[in-house]
Amino acid sequence: YVPGRLFSVAPYSAEVVENLYTRNERVISIFETEIGWMAVVMVGAVNVAAIEVAWEGLVTPAKNRTLQRKKYSGLKLSKGDELGIFHMGSTAIVAFESPTVEWHPGLREQQPVKMGQLLGRAGITRPPAYEVS
Repeated sequence: YVPGRLFSVAPYSAEVVENLYTRNERVISIFETEIGWMAVVMVGAVNVAAIEVAWEGLVTPAKNRTLQRKKYSGLKLSKGDELGIFHMGSTAIVAFESPTVEWHPGLREQQPVKMGQLLGRAGITRPPAYEVS
């Protein structure tokens, strides 16, 4: 959890508020996947009552509004599993370490997405961390 402001994340606000997504309250989840590291940043905004993640429950609004870092061992998620919920909706940013992720050609910037909607496909799997000769 990273405390911050609660600016609107509407397209106009994103254009006029410098570094909006790094200034707003957010929950950052980092996952090790078969294609490499993946990050999901759930960005809070005005009128977003709360952010909840499946493995922790309610994360925001945080009581003491300080940076919180937690590590979960053994947590396994499968394709299509719920990651979290915005109470009233907001913005989620997804980033991959792997260059093999191909975004769906019909996906557009600022387009609303729904749970289960295809965003793209991952290519080859992650190479081993070391090689044995």
